[in-house]
Amino acid sequence: MRRMIGMMMDRLSGIKHKTYVGVDIHNNKFFTFLSEEGQWRRMVEYNDGGRNRDPGNIEGVWNMWLTYRRDSPPSDDELQKTRDHRKLIQARAKQVDLADKKLRLQEQAEKRRSFVGDEEQNNDYNPTQFLQSYTAHLNQKQIQQQDSSPSSSSFEEKPRKP
Repeated sequence: MRRMIGMMMDRLSGIKHKTYVGVDIHNNKFFTFLSEEGQWRRMVEYNDGGRNRDPGNIEGVWNMWLTYRRDSPPSDDELQKTRDHRKLIQARAKQVDLADKKLRLQEQAEKRRSFVGDEEQNNDYNPTQFLQSYTAHLNQKQIQQQDSSPSSSSFEEKPRKP
């Protein structure tokens, strides 16, 4: 049924004979065809029947071929190298992400140690004690800021004349 609809759409769009060129990792199929003007054109049939025509669902080397930035379609070796390269980049990105998470956890631990007293560093982490220490730390900072700012009592308001 889908094939019959595709053939009818091809006839309506002026595509008489199309030649299969290849398929990408997303199972999109690529073709060449001779247009009514007598020029060879390139096209893609999306694996979902064209419901989601997102160019982001096409591999880069196939996109280059479709947009005439390369003359020949990608070979199987090129496609395999591209896929291997993508896997390598994904693995490296995962390593960087894990290293970043580890660094953030270390920074949080350092921040916690700076708020908690020395005796707390050697004991197991207790969230209640941590919150109490953190609140006391914030209160101390607030008191220090108030002590260092000019006090409002030094400003005397002059009496108003009636």
